[in-house]
Amino acid sequence: MVPLRCTLTRRPPVLFTQHHGARLSRRCLRGLANGSSSSTDSRNADSPLLNIHTRPVPDAPLALATSPQAFLEYIRSPDAVPFLLRAPKFSHKDGDLSQADAREGSESRAGTLLRTLRTAGDRLVEVEVGRYDKVPDGGGRIEVPLRVYLDWLGGEQKSNGGERLQLYLAQWRARDEVPALADEMKAPSLLAPLLESHVVDLYQTSFFVGPSETVTPLHYDPYFNLYNVYASSDPAVHAKHFVLLPPALSHHLARADGSILRNTSPVELTLHRDESPAAHSFVVAIDPRSAPLRTREALVRPEAGALSCVLREGDTLFVPRRWWHRVENVRLQDSGAAGWTAGVGWWFLPRSS
Repeated sequence: MVPLRCTLTRRPPVLFTQHHGARLSRRCLRGLANGSSSSTDSRNADSPLLNIHTRPVPDAPLALATSPQAFLEYIRSPDAVPFLLRAPKFSHKDGDLSQADAREGSESRAGTLLRTLRTAGDRLVEVEVGRYDKVPDGGGRIEVPLRVYLDWLGGEQKSNGGERLQLYLAQWRARDEVPALADEMKAPSLLAPLLESHVVDLYQTSFFVGPSETVTPLHYDPYFNLYNVYASSDPAVHAKHFVLLPPALSHHLARADGSILRNTSPVELTLHRDESPAAHSFVVAIDPRSAPLRTREALVRPEAGALSCVLREGDTLFVPRRWWHRVENVRLQDSGAAGWTAGVGWWFLPRSS
């Protein structure tokens, strides 16, 4: 969930270039001069990064993964921790789609999603420009016709000047704004029966659509979340990486400056590719300039309880309320082509038992 900062949203000139398709207009970029940033962090190359020990997020036990009632009891427990629900159709070992999902002539999830979204192509959507936590007034946003953003996303993802930008369609209530999506996107199987029986309340369902290297910085949400990677332009290449830290570390991670971004952390985490033989693995590190010594010492301890995982198309991650998490769109393989992922967050709370 994008942290709470909506009251400070700026509205620069509308992005709409009839003759340039997906290219960003120079006028718009000039209006965002104080709010745009590269998709990668601008860091001093000499700044040392401290690696954090993370354990893999565990897969859900079968008894939990197949029983909404067991899931309800689980989330009511104070000891609930994140777990993964892997997509059965995807082979994570070799990175290839199964034969059942690679039928000749069948449309990919990405293709179906783009086709559905383009039915509402003239609708204006708000796109985040750069890292919202890196702009003094809380984040730059632009309004753009959905079709223009989709054209940009499927192209080279650059501005007219060739600069690569982080343009993120985040926390978008797509199911409410694109009626055709409601028929295609159903609540996760663990959640749907609980919603129908009114034992949990759905707070929000939101889309997060963006290119590789898009980052949602470290933050927590006051709701439980079942986060699903709904589609990827190339499931073997483009995915999402999560870092999760338990609420017990909140006194190390929380802001002390009274900022409106109260559910975000000033602690800056980053990813770099693991050079070991293990495929598709990443190392999580902390920028020591972003945290005091006691916080750095707490985070680098193996017993800190940090977790991490890579979500591919079809995978779902359960994020308990108040667990800190950072999300980044990642490439699993070197590829010259630009790409994207689309994730959907289902935020909910159980009613009193």
